[in-house]
Amino acid sequence: MQSPQDQDRAYRAHENRPRGKEWLELVKDEVRSFVKGSFLENAEIIPVSSKTGDNLELLKERIRDVALTVEQKPVREIFRLP
Repeated sequence: MQSPQDQDRAYRAHENRPRGKEWLELVKDEVRSFVKGSFLENAEIIPVSSKTGDNLELLKERIRDVALTVEQKPVREIFRLP
C-alpha cells in the first residue's frame, strides 16, 4: 500500500505529464533518436491511435503504397526458411 506522500507524488507526476500534441512530439523525437543512422532515419512517422483509430486508414494507405513499389522476385526453387 502506498503512503499518502507517495500517492501525492504519483498524482502530481500524473498531472504534470505532457499531453496531446506535446506528448506526441516527445514520442516522435524519441523514435527519431532511436532510428537515427539506420535505414529508417528518414522514414515518415505516422502517429496512430489504437483507441480512436485516428490515422489508421492513412497508415494502411502508406503500407499499400510501399508494398506496390516492391519488385517481385523470380521464383526459381521451393521456398525454404534458413
